Formats: sequence, C-alpha cells, structure tokens
Amino acid sequence: FTSHTGTFNYDDANIEVCFLNTGQRKTVQRGGFSGQYVALPNGSGRLLYLRQNTLFAAPFDLKRLEVTGTAVPVLEGVGGTAVSGGDFTFSQSGTFIWMEGTGAAGTKIHWLDSSGKLEPLLAERGLYSTPRFSPNGKRLAFAMATASRTDLWVMDVDGGAPSRLTFLEGRNEWPVWLPDSEHIVFRSTDPKAPGM
Repeated sequence: FTSHTGTFNYDDANIEVCFLNTGQRKTVQRGGFSGQYVALPNGSGRLLYLRQNTLFAAPFDLKRLEVTGTAVPVLEGVGGTAVSGGDFTFSQSGTFIWMEGTGAAGTKIHWLDSSGKLEPLLAERGLYSTPRFSPNGKRLAFAMATASRTDLWVMDVDGGAPSRLTFLEGRNEWPVWLPDSEHIVFRSTDPKAPGM
C-alpha cells in the first residue's frame, strides 16, 4: 500500500507492506506510489510503481519483501493521482493496461500484451480511473466520471463495448474483483444511502 503524510504529492510517498498477523509494517520503496508485484515467467519478480507519471520496475524478492536491485523506468506518461492511485493494472497472463497521464483532458486506456503488442483498448478520451483486471484476465472493470456522477463499467478485453455496471447516485469507484471473476466489491458515495 501507499503511505504518505500531509501532502497530495504521492511522488514522495512510500510503498509499504503490512503483516496481517502482527500489524507490523515494512517500507519496501521510498519515493513512489501504487506499488504492484508482478511475477515473471522465470520465477523472479518485479515491484512496479509510479513516480512523476513514469512507471518504474525494481527487482523484488517476494520471500524477503525487499527490493534487490536498481529500479529502471519502463514507461512514461502513465496516469496516476492522489485520488485514483496509479492508473495501471496487470493480468496474471502478462497483459498490461494503463491510462495515459499527459495532462490532456480525459484519458485513453491502452494495453500491452506479453508479446509487446501495443494498442488502445478504449481509444475515445474519457474521465476513466482505477482500471482492474478480473482474476481470469478476461474482463476489465473501471470507473468513468461524468459531470454529475461516477459509475463502474465492465468490458471484455478481447473486444466489445463496455457495459455500465452501477446505477447508484454519487461516486461509484475502486472496483475489487472477487476470485470467481463474476462479482465486484466497490466504494459508493450515494448521497441517498450514505455508507453503502
């Protein structure tokens, strides 16, 4: 998780892990946010994180929970804010999706598969945030804002138009897929039903 104090500049934040059985915390990276661990086919792994709209990758020992080498920049222009976190996600099969972070009005959602093929998944600009793959890697959930609300949408990554998932008032965002790849838990700030 990302840890920071007193500022919305997450470039100076820390990436930490928490041991759920003890509550003990350990800082694994200073200066960055939205850390994600990605396992590589050769058995090694990388800690990926954002800093100044650039995605970095650092060799990471999952057993010791430590960065074991120098982080290198992988991709520039990746979106991320203190509100949405890093606007990128990986599937277990190696497909990578990100939203550009260039300061232009709205964003696009791109994807990069494990063979290096790059293409837009949603080429039309929109106010997208928090893209998340389903555990089976076949679907993508994301939030899309309009002038008056934010709703969750879901789409198949192999094509097809997105389908609106939420119809509650307010902001509906931060999707988390359940292991069955069929159900989603999310945050809602529906003013008609506070606390949902």
